[in-house]
Amino acid sequence: YHGVHTDGKSARVELLKEKIQKCISESVGLKIPNKAIRFATSYRGISASTLKEFDAFTHPDFHGRLVFPMRASSGKIVAFNGRAMEPGIEPRYDIYPRGVSLSMYPGTINPINGSIFLVEGIFDFLNVYDKGLTNTVALLGVTTLHNKKGLDKEKVAQFKLSGVTKIFLMLDGDTAGRKAMEELKPLLEAADFYVEIIELEEDTDPGELSADDVEILLNKVKGR
Repeated sequence: YHGVHTDGKSARVELLKEKIQKCISESVGLKIPNKAIRFATSYRGISASTLKEFDAFTHPDFHGRLVFPMRASSGKIVAFNGRAMEPGIEPRYDIYPRGVSLSMYPGTINPINGSIFLVEGIFDFLNVYDKGLTNTVALLGVTTLHNKKGLDKEKVAQFKLSGVTKIFLMLDGDTAGRKAMEELKPLLEAADFYVEIIELEEDTDPGELSADDVEILLNKVKGR
């Protein structure tokens, strides 16, 4: 999948290929590639069963990465997200096809009592999902929900169609994460959601939460 990009005609050809691939992925869906090896062990405290549930795999073309199919709400695979498994592998995330804009993860939303948790990254999602917080959605970057034009109307509509009435914002426990939550809260409230901010300890993220931490959050959702 690694194309050689040069100036002029070759660059235009590569761009055309990417546009065609994007159209194909959005219409008929991609397939898990040949030579993919399904990941069958636990990783970063996430159980093998959860990684299997989300079809995680390794592949020679995604050297040193754990790859996840990115699905639309229809269930079709629209992209692959390869996340570096070791320090020093750059870029940290490798997306195929090139140029695809990733939406939220997973493609389907499953609220509990009308509520969901919004986290930042895919491993934030996998960690808390694995421990029981199955009503979680990864934004894959705050700008996928909020940019200079305001909230993404399509995603807001997706929340509402899924029966979401309450949103717990649980972004990273750093300056950027806290700032993003403060910006998102009034915007989501204006869109008729009840919003609560979950502040994590300094310089931690949901990917580090323990089973006991997640149980507390789950009890909160279920009103225990």
